[in-house]
Amino acid sequence: DNVKRIIDTLPDNQPGIALDIGANHGRYTDLLASKFERVYAFECDPENMKILTENVKSKNVTFIKEAVGIADNAMIKLYRSNDPGGSSTNEESPRFGGWGHSWDNFVWVPTIKLDTFWNDLSVINGFKTDAAIKFIKCDIEGAEDYVFDHAKMLFQNNKLTMVLECHQPVHFDRLYNLFDNYGYKVYDVNWNQVSQLRRDCHFIISTQRV
Repeated sequence: DNVKRIIDTLPDNQPGIALDIGANHGRYTDLLASKFERVYAFECDPENMKILTENVKSKNVTFIKEAVGIADNAMIKLYRSNDPGGSSTNEESPRFGGWGHSWDNFVWVPTIKLDTFWNDLSVINGFKTDAAIKFIKCDIEGAEDYVFDHAKMLFQNNKLTMVLECHQPVHFDRLYNLFDNYGYKVYDVNWNQVSQLRRDCHFIISTQRV
């Protein structure tokens, strides 16, 4: 399990914040909570959120029901999947149909931009160093294709590391160049720098090799 292995290497009880974007049923949320002062778990699927809040008992976790997106306070379609971990806000997902997505199987969910979340969090915490975002786990089933277009402030104001799973129908070259423009490098799960992203693989996004 690449994600667990990477999180396991992090120091316990360190200051700072982790984001679990696409927390699903919380497989990694409690683990992140043992590593960081505070964790924000994003899960927009109502059914998954019920299970997530039942499974995760760490007191330092805050649950966020919004999907990360390209607008604030908007409602978008979340296409449901046969797999509870496969729901996607990417409107192209039903076209592929690999995870059982279809045009008529969806729920409406609220959205928030990552930069808006970061800005609100910064105001609350007064831009304190120990309130910085240090780590992100992101698995959002194709929505990574566009949500990071609205995360410039978050990436540039925090020296963070992200574990990212990439899915179809992402435009991988464009996403890779976006991280590069933010000043981040892309590595495989063994911390070897790579020059491209690929579907159904995990990558580490960071300012430097650890």
